[in-house]
Amino acid sequence: STMHPETHLRITPKEAIPTLERELVEISNTIASECVKLNIPHIVLPHSITRATRRLGHGETGEVSAVKAWQIINEANCRRLVIVPFGGVEGKMDEDDGATLNVNADEVAWRTAASIEASKLIFLTNEEGIMVPGKNGKKVRKSFLDIHNLLLLLRKKTLSGRFVIAEGMVPKVEACIQALAHGVKQVHMLKPSLEAILAEVLTHTGSGTLIEKKHP
Repeated sequence: STMHPETHLRITPKEAIPTLERELVEISNTIASECVKLNIPHIVLPHSITRATRRLGHGETGEVSAVKAWQIINEANCRRLVIVPFGGVEGKMDEDDGATLNVNADEVAWRTAASIEASKLIFLTNEEGIMVPGKNGKKVRKSFLDIHNLLLLLRKKTLSGRFVIAEGMVPKVEACIQALAHGVKQVHMLKPSLEAILAEVLTHTGSGTLIEKKHP
């Protein structure tokens, strides 16, 4: 796939969709197998739970139009971990499943969290949260940010002219902002490990970055 010269979003060719569909299944099955090992009740929902519209000029790339929130809530009420794959299908809620579209996983995450009125959303990243330049040029982790300060960081540059938030982190930061703007109370960004997640949720300083709509 290539990037659109104006939007800088991915252009997904039609021939890439079968590979995408296999990856959806493989990733979901990997998570499900870990649940089995840990004896966690779970269910894998089809990616058709997410409805998408095609981005014009972007091939088979889509953006989320709706999420079947009631299905997720019903399964969660049965005390099962609900696994929602990334991706989506064309079509409205009351229509048959259309073609699979390549939908950004971060967008699926925030739209799903907002649709089920989740109080917390956790993004797992390669960084220990939002990192900013500290003393001696070393990066330091911001343990807390609100939307206002996060937006300021998006525009901030280092002395060398580089953006403080790297280009690869921008989609996740944008997803954080969208989630908070659509009702999610708290969003966390941290490295993926059980210890890091527990520390982030259960301790005052955390292990990543906690982002809220407004500073308390």
